[in-house]
Amino acid sequence: MDSPTVILRDNESVSSGQGIYIGRWDNDSYPDLAVSLSYRDGPDKLKFWFGSPGSPWNWTTPQHEVQFGGLVALDCDGDGVLDIAAPDTPNNTTYLYLSGGGKSIHTRALTMNDADRRLYRENYSAPVRFGYLSDSAKRYEMLGIAGAEGTLSTMLLLNGGTNGPDRMYDAYYQGQVFSLSYPMGDVTGDGWNDMIEGYAGAGGFNQGTAVVWAGGPYIPHDSTSGVNDIAVAGVRDAISVWPNPARDELHIAWRGDLHRMPARFTAHDMLGREVAEGRVESWRGEALWNCSARPAGVYILSIYSDDNSLLATARVIKEAA
Repeated sequence: MDSPTVILRDNESVSSGQGIYIGRWDNDSYPDLAVSLSYRDGPDKLKFWFGSPGSPWNWTTPQHEVQFGGLVALDCDGDGVLDIAAPDTPNNTTYLYLSGGGKSIHTRALTMNDADRRLYRENYSAPVRFGYLSDSAKRYEMLGIAGAEGTLSTMLLLNGGTNGPDRMYDAYYQGQVFSLSYPMGDVTGDGWNDMIEGYAGAGGFNQGTAVVWAGGPYIPHDSTSGVNDIAVAGVRDAISVWPNPARDELHIAWRGDLHRMPARFTAHDMLGREVAEGRVESWRGEALWNCSARPAGVYILSIYSDDNSLLATARVIKEAA
């Protein structure tokens, strides 16, 4: 810290820094730098230094700058290049600037009219980066948007995809919405990335409190859920199936770090007739069999990898509806 390799200086009078983001902001292989700053005598700005064979030693002045307030940087469209989620609190809107939209960050204006997507929900406008909680392949980061339902603080979580975040939320949390958050690795030991949030207020009941958001599909482990854990390749809880017995729906979920991931499942009756078949997205970590129309009885569930190798089988009891 006493002898930095490179010092980047700003020729404007900075009052505070809002964030610094290092990563791929364009399509080359060099890491880039973006800094969000507040100025004493002017509007907030976002300044970019783009990587090249001589960086960071050739970073003297910003190569692109725009008037821009707070932002969250994440890769929610899965192309390996950072996207931007920006709040518009008065209008209950989160603006999305996606790298996969065909516009170059070297020249983007990043105005409201320049946004690729707009997510509107009353009383919601604070984006949060959640990382790869719902993608074991680590392609699509999850976007959270903090807000309120009546008097309850709420966080809505949206899965990423090739066109950016889902328009409908995939998970939610109600209670204290903390002020500091950071995606991290797998601390729960199930092969899925997790996230930690903390409270940084000046006093109050929650000061010094942190919570961990566990990634991956929700698997109920209470005594009434009827979860069957299936071992695969020596991993005891590789795949979970519930409820068993099932009445309307059978849930299938798996760890995020399996050497071979589930990609297809079939169900056969006791006469060997196939009654259901479906392919799944392995990185999502879960599948659902709607068995409500099947007659009561015993079925054999078979789970296959993407090379059509049999991973596991389970006996499933279907109860009468």
